Amino acid sequence: MRRSAAGWVSFGLVAVGAANWGLKGFFGYDLVAESLGGPRSFLTKTVYAAVGVAGIYQIAEAVASLMSPDPLEELINRAKPEVRDMVSASAD
Repeated sequence: MRRSAAGWVSFGLVAVGAANWGLKGFFGYDLVAESLGGPRSFLTKTVYAAVGVAGIYQIAEAVASLMSPDPLEELINRAKPEVRDMVSASAD
C-alpha cells in the first residue's frame, strides 16, 4: 500500500511521540517540552495535539486497510480459473 503525504506526516509525528514517550518512561526526560519551552508552552501543546491527531489518523488508516479487500486477491479472483489454479498451486 502506498502512503499519502498525510500518511507520511502522521507517521513521522507518531514516531516523534513514541520516541518522546520512550524517553519519558525510561529516563523521565520530556524532549518535546525541553526543546519547545517547557510543558505549558504553546508550541509544546501544539506538538502534543498534532501527535494525538496523527495517532488517530494512523488508527483510522489501519482500520480502513483491514476493512478494504486486498487488491492482489481481487485480481486473482477475477482471473481465469486456470490462472487461479496456478497461483493457488504455487502458494502450497
